[in-house]
Amino acid sequence: MTAIQDKAFYRNEDIVNVTIGNNVVNVGKYAFYQCSGLETVKFGKRVAIINTCAFTQCPNLENVTLPSSIRKIGAKAFYQCTSIKIFKINGSALEYVGKKGLAINKTVTLRLPKKPYSSYRKLIKASSVYVKTKFVKF
Repeated sequence: MTAIQDKAFYRNEDIVNVTIGNNVVNVGKYAFYQCSGLETVKFGKRVAIINTCAFTQCPNLENVTLPSSIRKIGAKAFYQCTSIKIFKINGSALEYVGKKGLAINKTVTLRLPKKPYSSYRKLIKASSVYVKTKFVKF
């Protein structure tokens, strides 16, 4: 399996932990939309695309780390995930963040790698995030 289909777990309240396998490249639109019980997601090392609203309104989802393979984060991909405090993006492959793709919540800290820090910050700010979003280099 190389993709998680659109709406695969749409509004599934029973999912708590998800491990996305190393062969998965694409997380579909609305794949985990409003999964109210979802607390943790571990991304496989080949995930390159997280589509529109893939994790929108997952209120219990906690700290997220994206792999270095990530290239595209769709519009509202992590919109209104109120429990995320730290969101980390590894690597330097990120090319695109859709509108409000990382408008996670008002208190989130985005941890970005040193080398592409400036370009990532510019890309993410242009996509529209909350004013109080913190940006930190690692």
